[in-house]
Amino acid sequence: METTYRLLGVNSDHDTCTACGRTGLKRVAWLVALDADGAEDGDAAAFGTDCAGMALLGAKSRKNTEAITVAGRIIDTARRWLTAGHDADKVADAIWNRYGYQTEARDGAVLVRSMGTTHEVRAA
Repeated sequence: METTYRLLGVNSDHDTCTACGRTGLKRVAWLVALDADGAEDGDAAAFGTDCAGMALLGAKSRKNTEAITVAGRIIDTARRWLTAGHDADKVADAIWNRYGYQTEARDGAVLVRSMGTTHEVRAA
């Protein structure tokens, strides 16, 4: 059975891809494996953006790498704004207005829809 992942964010906190072992990366995508019910199954792992494109979208391509990078930027922005104390409804509206991604505020979190899945973003 193929592993399904969820994107948690993209940053430069790590420089090694756990999927292929490549080192010296400028940024990594943090992915967490999902179980059959869609719940997180294990700890987050750092993937290079190419490998993250393969894991999430099925192919290594410039288009998929850009999609991973943009989605990660949106998730990180939403998390930063929520952590700063901004209201989830206002953050969801701002993400929609700035990036055009479908968003929804629910229970203090922002749900961001991208790459065929919904990413739940909460304050750090």
